[in-house]
Amino acid sequence: AGTPAFDERYAERIQGVTAEEIQSVVRKYFYDDNLGLAVLEPVREAAPEAKAAAGGEIGDVERHVLGNGLTVLIKENHTTPVVSIGSYSLAGARVEGGAAAGAANFVARMLPRGTKKMSGDQISRTLDSMGASFDCIANHTRIESSMTVLRQDFEKGLAILADVLQNPKFDPAEVEKERPLVQAQLLARGDDWTTDAMDKMVAALFTAHPYGRC
Repeated sequence: AGTPAFDERYAERIQGVTAEEIQSVVRKYFYDDNLGLAVLEPVREAAPEAKAAAGGEIGDVERHVLGNGLTVLIKENHTTPVVSIGSYSLAGARVEGGAAAGAANFVARMLPRGTKKMSGDQISRTLDSMGASFDCIANHTRIESSMTVLRQDFEKGLAILADVLQNPKFDPAEVEKERPLVQAQLLARGDDWTTDAMDKMVAALFTAHPYGRC
């Protein structure tokens, strides 16, 4: 908005808006040819033939606990021919000590950069060839990896995701490529006054808590 006093100026200007100005805006934008109509109705049970035409029902969530303790949640949705897979690992500021602060973020950024079987470039090219998407991020409580892949490529996509999560290489050369990018990103937070203000605020609020670290 060009000024840190925008909120104050905005509130003052709102107080000066007149009924005539509001009516002028209504006449300009609210007319039949410019109307979009949305209707919210109670959910009705669709006829069997309608469900078949829509490609099937959306199933309930199934919960499975594997022998190693891993919890797997599955929900079928046959309305689109894609599979979305998500993995959530306990990590981040909540479980990191002071000396290890930022480790989860670095790990999340490094995971797609190569495994013991595939280089980062091979992973990227393979996913692109399938029209699949992969993302890996970290926050205060977890590392979250997600993949969306076409149904016919599900097994191949799942194999890549499993390889990335179970066999990351953390190649020293790739680590040194990523390190300056992380450092630059941290420095850039201080260049943006809203982000810098937020970081200072949480540090003041959570003085003895991991959430005080950006």
